[in-house]
Amino acid sequence: MKTLTCNSGLSKRLKTTTSTLAIAISMATTAVHATGDRQFFDIQADQLGEALKAFAVQTDSEIVFTSDLVREKYTQGLKGQYNRAEALECQLGRQC
Repeated sequence: MKTLTCNSGLSKRLKTTTSTLAIAISMATTAVHATGDRQFFDIQADQLGEALKAFAVQTDSEIVFTSDLVREKYTQGLKGQYNRAEALECQLGRQC
């Protein structure tokens, strides 16, 4: 059973930037072997940059992004069992 908190009311600006950020991170998703293996995530609601750093720590991976790309963008956090690709997509604003 999934227990999660994910932002369902992202601003239009975040959604526009999401595609840019998704491109920047798409290689990171491959690099962290986004397999079907699920793991527990507990990422607090925070600024997007901090949430991505928490994702990187919890997946033992590296995500590179510029502060300009994530400035003034927020997530509602994520809690539950996901594979890495699902968790990253939720942090980037996909409806979870």
